Amino acid sequence: MAAFDPDFADWPWSRPQALEALQRWAGRGRQLKLLALHYEALLQGQPRFVRWRRDYDHLVEAKAIPDDAPEQELPVALLLIDGGEAGVRGLRLLEKARWRGVLFTDQATFSQNWHWFDAVAQRSPDAFPCTTLGL
Repeated sequence: MAAFDPDFADWPWSRPQALEALQRWAGRGRQLKLLALHYEALLQGQPRFVRWRRDYDHLVEAKAIPDDAPEQELPVALLLIDGGEAGVRGLRLLEKARWRGVLFTDQATFSQNWHWFDAVAQRSPDAFPCTTLGL
């Protein structure tokens, strides 16, 4: 599963239903890839998800898009799910004001979005660590 949002502030990660679904989803071979401009809103506003992320660190890869990334290339938000034999699914948000987006299940659209996500993630440094150590 891969997800992009500038800050994930509006995602329901900390809702009990979402955490239960993530708990059921978590297992061998699974990985949650997160890509954002920054994670401050997520860290401050979604403490339950931050705790889940700490407990399932081995499943989570979080990257921060570099500041020099062209804004016009970034989608409003993106969720990609590769369900294996169940197929692929994706959601690309087009407009946040009215929450309009496109849901897709075809391999071609999924692959196009996955390649974009992967290319940007490869150029992005790690972020949102499971623990913060300080002296």
